[in-house]
Amino acid sequence: MSEDFYILITLPVQITAALLAFLGLISILRAPSIIRQIFGFKIILLAIELFLMHAGAIHGKLPEAQTLIIIMLVVESIFMAVALAIITNYYEHFPQGLIHRKEEE
Repeated sequence: MSEDFYILITLPVQITAALLAFLGLISILRAPSIIRQIFGFKIILLAIELFLMHAGAIHGKLPEAQTLIIIMLVVESIFMAVALAIITNYYEHFPQGLIHRKEEE
């Protein structure tokens, strides 16, 4: 594609990736449930993948960007499998799934 096309879409894609990363970070910091925190981490990884794909397309190194994204997807699926095991164990001990428990008086 032409270079003008990539210049036109650069700012909206970067803003979208930054907003996704910010929303994921807010979700991790503010969510009372461990599952919502895992979803926040997933949103941050999606923002990184979007930014990598966009950077690879702009600089003409799309195969390298796709390789990095495939590696990220493999690591992400391993992380999600481990997180699922941790969540399953966590819910056996704390059925509400809340991270911050209120002290009973």
